Amino acid sequence: MKTIGIPKSDYSTKKRWEPYLKWIFPCSINIIDVDPGFGLVKNLPDVDLLLFDGGEDVHPVLYSGTFHKTIHSNIGRDWSEKLIFEHYIKTPTLFAGICRGSQFLNIMCGGNLWADLPSENKEHHYYHQAVILPGTTLAEQLDVKPRKSEEIDITVNSTHHQAVKDLGHNLQTVLVEPETNVIEGFESLDGKIKAVQSHPEYGDNPYKMREEIANWLFRIETNHEEEQRNA
Repeated sequence: MKTIGIPKSDYSTKKRWEPYLKWIFPCSINIIDVDPGFGLVKNLPDVDLLLFDGGEDVHPVLYSGTFHKTIHSNIGRDWSEKLIFEHYIKTPTLFAGICRGSQFLNIMCGGNLWADLPSENKEHHYYHQAVILPGTTLAEQLDVKPRKSEEIDITVNSTHHQAVKDLGHNLQTVLVEPETNVIEGFESLDGKIKAVQSHPEYGDNPYKMREEIANWLFRIETNHEEEQRNA
């Protein structure tokens, strides 16, 4: 049984991740709140994978950014999740990030954000195209070949006005929006961190977004991988 930890916040409480995660995972999982109340990180439980999910903007003080008038943040949540990150980065725990979670993980690795995409003329529709970059683990999972553009487009969604700008240390781009060059997904070179700007858990998503992105993000083996392993 795998244990999935989610930093406790008002967002995660309202979101109710349990039905989606139990649907997407082929094995039995245990989902727990992770909360370093009063900074007591020594009491944090062991988890196999830690999901940083969506919600408010990350406060620019965490990445020496400029405060934009559109920013709505929760500094208490930011510092709590910072404690959580700093604790688990030293353990075998894997990280997954969705929307705000991807932005937060990038900041924790030394990266920064676009403070407001519309102000930078980088706004896009709820559904838009992204390109999977060859040489990444997602490209490998989907058997993406270089120079075959028809094989590397995928439809993603976006509900946030901010996005990753400069990637942090040890990170590489996996997905990018081709018209604005906004980074839609990234991974760490050591495989510990995977994150997307989009929401693969939304029920109105196309198949690749809902299934393939989720399989990659949560390190779930596809049937193709299982066949190769059992061959």
